[in-house]
Amino acid sequence: MRGGKAISISPFRLLVLSFRADVAERSRKEVEHRVLSTEDNIESLESKLKEARQLTEEATRKHDETTYKLDKLGSMLERASDRADKAEKRVAELEAELARRSSALTNKAMRNGTQKLSDVKSSLNRWR
Repeated sequence: MRGGKAISISPFRLLVLSFRADVAERSRKEVEHRVLSTEDNIESLESKLKEARQLTEEATRKHDETTYKLDKLGSMLERASDRADKAEKRVAELEAELARRSSALTNKAMRNGTQKLSDVKSSLNRWR
């Protein structure tokens, strides 16, 4: 009581106020539930983003490693190709030298007339 006067609220008015309070409480709980749900969703998305970033970093690292290895293999292939070209030229030079020496031995044997064919063949075999 204030100042000696009794506050009188009609039962209908109390019922309306009680109903409004219940509606407000339900609304508050719904909003609170949506906020909690949204926060959970945000946490889940942040976790997925973190995982995606880690996967991206790992994929980038692997890509860089693969690129490095391919460049290294390309350089090795180029050097091997150069060595093979040089070896092929050397083989051709040696074959030409062998043919020249074989011809020289054959000519010498024909000029001397004293050497047997088997001696010529054995000389040729030594050069091969």
